[in-house]
Amino acid sequence: MLILLGYEIDLDLNLFEIMTVRVAVIMANLIGLDSRSNWLEGILLLAISNIMSRCSD
Repeated sequence: MLILLGYEIDLDLNLFEIMTVRVAVIMANLIGLDSRSNWLEGILLLAISNIMSRCSD
């Protein structure tokens, strides 16, 4: 358990949270694999983070 700036942070994650982190890491890895990016890949990263934030508790 970590207390940072008055907030208690625990690492008790459910299956959905673990899978969203895994998907985000895989997608970021695939997009950054060639060390170049374009606007479409940037939009894709924004869309993934938007979907994850809307689906989380």
